[in-house]
Amino acid sequence: MLNALNGIKDALELAESIINTVREPLIVLDSNLKVVTASQAFYQVFNVNPDETEGRFIYDLGNRQWDIPKLRILLEDILPHNSSFIDFEVEHDFPTLGKRSMLLNAHRIPRPPERPKVILLAIEDVTSRNQILAVQKGKAFAESIINTVREPLIVLDIDLRVVLANNSYYRSFQTRPQEVEKRLLSEIGAGQWNIPQLFNLLKDILSSNATVEDFEVERTFLNIGHKALMLNARLLIEKNDLKRFILLAFDDVTHRKQVEEDIKRISSVKTAFTSMVSHELRTPLSALKESVNIVFQEQLGSLNPEQKHFLGIAKRNLDRLVKITDDILNYQRLESGKLIFHKQKNDINSVVNEAIETVLGLLKNKGLELVTELTPNLPEITIDSDKIIQVLLNLLTNSIRATDKGWVKIKTCQKDNFIQVSVLDTGCGIKDEDISRLFQKYEQLERRPGGTGLGLAISREIITAHSGKIWAETSKEKETTIYFTLPIN
Repeated sequence: MLNALNGIKDALELAESIINTVREPLIVLDSNLKVVTASQAFYQVFNVNPDETEGRFIYDLGNRQWDIPKLRILLEDILPHNSSFIDFEVEHDFPTLGKRSMLLNAHRIPRPPERPKVILLAIEDVTSRNQILAVQKGKAFAESIINTVREPLIVLDIDLRVVLANNSYYRSFQTRPQEVEKRLLSEIGAGQWNIPQLFNLLKDILSSNATVEDFEVERTFLNIGHKALMLNARLLIEKNDLKRFILLAFDDVTHRKQVEEDIKRISSVKTAFTSMVSHELRTPLSALKESVNIVFQEQLGSLNPEQKHFLGIAKRNLDRLVKITDDILNYQRLESGKLIFHKQKNDINSVVNEAIETVLGLLKNKGLELVTELTPNLPEITIDSDKIIQVLLNLLTNSIRATDKGWVKIKTCQKDNFIQVSVLDTGCGIKDEDISRLFQKYEQLERRPGGTGLGLAISREIITAHSGKIWAETSKEKETTIYFTLPIN
């Protein structure tokens, strides 16, 4: 009998020493879910002592972090049914540990029938493991996104060493991972990225969370030849360990630049040709116009009505041809900056009234009313009055030509530090899709066919040369208003 008692005592001491040796927190619960004992690891991990643990219900421990209905059901089911559970996960903000993820495993401890039944509950802190898994999943997800993007991308660490490049990068630069990854950016290829200005910009990203926007690089690259690239870069920060990386994106603009250069070259040739033709036409047209005027005014003898009629047609068409060549030459001068402006202080209302006098005959011929809303006592502005009158005449004649009945309205007012002028009519309006084309050269809209298509383009250049703005707006009623502003100072 004594030997049996000694054996039980030895077994209990062995079990207790095993429990206290295991690094995993363990607690033993009775059938009422009260703590019988706990391992040293439990006390150390949760920073508690036996007095505040043993003899208490598990769901009363700490800040009642174990008071979880589902856990309670699982524990109460173990002894009656000799069951167990594995990997029951608990996430909780523990008093001394902070937010933690714990995996709980529990089963019944076999004991002699006369001994009280108990449950062994093991607690494993899996917070770090979960974080690692989350990071791995996040990296895998990020890598899959990067590899899906068609734009070449690379990820650099704080030493500007390549951590990762996407498939598009390898395809675009015809290289392989072993030639890129884990290498300094300056060492890739034939040193094509060894650009001091680029390195300074990338270092600014790390030090001040700056960005790189459209940094242009033209280089001759191994395998792919000469390329023009736009580089953009952003800072990336890993959420868990706050590591910093740079995401560097490459946009191949070689073809776009070639197209732009071709367009510039063609435009330059077209401009030179147009200017040459206009200059060559202007002199004979002026001579022809003057000759027709002399005959039309009957300075060389009287004309019969039929002759007068046909000479009138010729005169109007000559006037139109002269205006076309003048428009073309003026636009060329404006575009090249060769047109001279004579600016002086002027009252905008006086300038507007001078333009109105010129179009009164056109308004009368079409039976249109002119509505003026000119704000009195506006500040004087420094302008070339002849050029502004040219703009006003263009806007007014366009409105008159596009309006069959009703009125044409012109308004002036002050908007902050600008004088604003607007022209509105009861004509057919301008379609929304045509608004963006309105001030482009050689554009002719359905609303105002005929002419060179340069009038509004010239107006835009004149207003721009005065540091102003010109634009159009269409209302819900389909009425279109042309506005322009001129600075007061």
